[in-house]
Amino acid sequence: MAIKAGAAARALHKQFVADLEKSAGRKPRVKRLVGHPVPVEAYGLTAGRTRDIFVRRIGDVAPLDLDARLELARLLLESHFEEEGHIALGVLRMSVDQLTPEHFGTLDALLDDFCTWTEVDDFATGKGGVTAILLSRYPTETMRLHETWNSSANMWKRRTSVVTFTRKTASDGGYVNETLRFCEALMHDTEDLVQKSVGWALKDTIRAGSAAKRRVLALVKRMRREGLPSTITLYAIRDLKGAERAAILKIKPKRS
Repeated sequence: MAIKAGAAARALHKQFVADLEKSAGRKPRVKRLVGHPVPVEAYGLTAGRTRDIFVRRIGDVAPLDLDARLELARLLLESHFEEEGHIALGVLRMSVDQLTPEHFGTLDALLDDFCTWTEVDDFATGKGGVTAILLSRYPTETMRLHETWNSSANMWKRRTSVVTFTRKTASDGGYVNETLRFCEALMHDTEDLVQKSVGWALKDTIRAGSAAKRRVLALVKRMRREGLPSTITLYAIRDLKGAERAAILKIKPKRS
């Protein structure tokens, strides 16, 4: 079964690569993303064109069993080409109803081959976010997985550990304690894209209600007093207006 699944995945991966090269008219090349720590290889296709390529192949992906789909996602991600990564995430979203905690080790391994913040955000946020869906179905096990990501040496896993707790997951208010704990653990992170993810999670958690807002702002004020990067704090208070925002901006780092 494993051999058959692997063969099917490899064959479909080759078809996706051919589709991408045909649409782009060339092989991948290096490009630089704003704020990105390292160059990324990409075909140069828009998100819409990449999505169209995936949609045209959905009929080929659908008959694959879960093992073959996960192998296909692995092959796409390990290329480290941006568009192949997003196709891999489409495969995972198609398969989310079959994913259970016994597959979390595989998901963890797949994140080792993420190479852009766009892949993280595609994977973890919004209505189709894989981690957001898994959190709603398997909260204990999914939180445990995020605990390991929060302290990972891999910056994309650290970003995922807080980006999952944005948008509706944040505004619903069910994970305020965990979000604040994860953000506090990363508030000294040196990676810009992790700092921005912390600010984003805090900003969206403010929307969970007055009690959550008070707790978020208390943490943001402490960050300001400790002289933490404004990347985090300015993002966190992006939605604040007037005197409330001004009061936080007046806070200066304590002198030692």
